[in-house]
Amino acid sequence: EQLETERIWKLAGKRISAELQEAKRPFVQTHHTVSVGNLTGGGRSPRPGAFSLSHHGILFTDEIMEMKAETLDCFREPLDNAAIGLSRTSHIDIYPADFLWLAAGNPCRCGMAFEEAGTLCRCSPQTRRLYERRFHHPAMERFHLCVCMKSFSHANDRESPPAESYFEEMKER
Repeated sequence: EQLETERIWKLAGKRISAELQEAKRPFVQTHHTVSVGNLTGGGRSPRPGAFSLSHHGILFTDEIMEMKAETLDCFREPLDNAAIGLSRTSHIDIYPADFLWLAAGNPCRCGMAFEEAGTLCRCSPQTRRLYERRFHHPAMERFHLCVCMKSFSHANDRESPPAESYFEEMKER
């Protein structure tokens, strides 16, 4: 697995991180504004994208509810086939893409739908329904576990570590 992962990263022209050299699985983080090309890969001289760079590891998508339907559509192939095919005029390049997809997103546009009294949701019922419809996209049906969480205020916990250490701990797992 480690050799395969390193080959993918070299093919993409990426530097092999110390974590990969220590036989740790890749952790690739994307945002909702990521392009289809960045996820799938491609270009004149085809290179692997985020799907293949997270092969044998984790692909984390933030603000998933803001992602365009077109971008979500491109998740279906790698999640179903553990590979991504890039069509060229004379051939098809197939890259491995067997990853665990983790995502985070708000329950509504303002992010306060599940909060305690005092911080009420500012979204209209119609806005909420439109936002919730996004979750019924076919790619979203590939999630096996969905967890609703309330926000955590560091103001209440003076001993809490900074966000950077949280992401480092998440990578370690």
